[in-house]
Amino acid sequence: MPLPLPLILAAVPTIYVILKFIINGFSSSKRKPRPPGPRGWPLLGNLPHIGKLPHISFTKFSQIYGPLISLRLGPRVVVVASSPATATEILKTQDRLFATRLVADAAHCTDGEVDLNRMGLLLAPECTDGWKALRALCRTELFSVKAVGSQSSLREKKVGEMVKYLESKEGKVVDIGEVVFATVYNILGNVIFSKDLIDIEGEGVSGGLVKSLISNSVHLVATPNLSDMYPFLANLDLQGLRRNVTKYYKEMCKVWERIVKERRDSLTVGASKRDDFLDVFLAQGFGNNQINWLTTGSSILGCGAVILWAYFWVPSPILNQELAHLFFPHVWRIRLVMAAKEEGAQSGEEYVYRISTDAQWAELQEKGSTLGGDIDKSSGFIHLSNLNQVRSTLQNFFLDSKVDLYLLQIDAKKLGDGLIYEVVDGSNSFPHFYGPSRSFSPLPLDAVVKAEKIVLADGQFSCSLLD
Repeated sequence: MPLPLPLILAAVPTIYVILKFIINGFSSSKRKPRPPGPRGWPLLGNLPHIGKLPHISFTKFSQIYGPLISLRLGPRVVVVASSPATATEILKTQDRLFATRLVADAAHCTDGEVDLNRMGLLLAPECTDGWKALRALCRTELFSVKAVGSQSSLREKKVGEMVKYLESKEGKVVDIGEVVFATVYNILGNVIFSKDLIDIEGEGVSGGLVKSLISNSVHLVATPNLSDMYPFLANLDLQGLRRNVTKYYKEMCKVWERIVKERRDSLTVGASKRDDFLDVFLAQGFGNNQINWLTTGSSILGCGAVILWAYFWVPSPILNQELAHLFFPHVWRIRLVMAAKEEGAQSGEEYVYRISTDAQWAELQEKGSTLGGDIDKSSGFIHLSNLNQVRSTLQNFFLDSKVDLYLLQIDAKKLGDGLIYEVVDGSNSFPHFYGPSRSFSPLPLDAVVKAEKIVLADGQFSCSLLD
């Protein structure tokens, strides 16, 4: 008879304390030094310190402890690299030493006694000879310049089919998200299997099930999991995340299992090869489990990557800017940011401006820097304006403000590359301060040239900087 969950959770602290005492008793003299970091709570570690906005917490930690920080998530030790130099050292210079990785427990899939993670690239726990061979295969056979270039006509064809389908639905309600997903998934299906996996030509798009399986799997893997923080609970799978991810994985495999079987049968009778991913997998002698696992990983990762490819190669006669904005909003935003940065660089603005509350201005003077208000912290950057944008910003967002406001004149050169112009409403670009490498650094006091109190009279804002 299984133990009730409340009893299991009640026993966790006791078990943890006993194990910690035993382990520390044997290994404390052998423990290697770790990077500095905040002192954690018993059992919880630094989980209470991280909060809902980890990137902000990490930024604050780096200001206190330096670019390499040691944290504990429960009993598990995590080292955070919070600067470009330390990240480069780990991911590039010493990449072989750090090639092993922690695989989220929810993503640890098995089929009987077979560990599927060791059959792929993304979630392989170790850099084994098999992993290196698979990486070499992908580099030479699947993702070479020649292989990617040969698929350009296929991508153009599929996007053309999408445009044709939307034209046929003129005047009707269409779920753009479903149509775009079906197009991306069919591009992947043809690259891997030379076959569409989702119907886009009929009365409706039947990709809802596949899309839900992928999105649900990603959501479950990203969910905070007790098994990751307390590994001794992993076998219990208390939240059921691993069971559900495995269930979704098996449902996804059903989409292409018949295709794999038909291809195997056709090759045994001497049918011609199609030179797609599946032919490469079969030529290497991969079994069904490995083909399924590699295809699942490609499906989850590729749905985002192919959207990027699709936008950058599509010429304007096929998709004009309005359609691109509609179909690929995230990529379109990237393009707008790039254009805005060029515009900002060409404008040569000597100063940018910050509308600050009296509390934020006082914090900046007292501490020498500030991360701004709630909207700045949730956005991950400090909101700024050009001088000609200040009045409209005040009228649109601060007309009902009950606190004193100050206009800060900021030397744009002192913000360096952390100052980025971004298009926020489709046409107007505003300066945003991210800090080096978009790390969301605080606005420094030494960048402020002048500060003037803003006066509101008869519905109009005024100060000497605006006159």
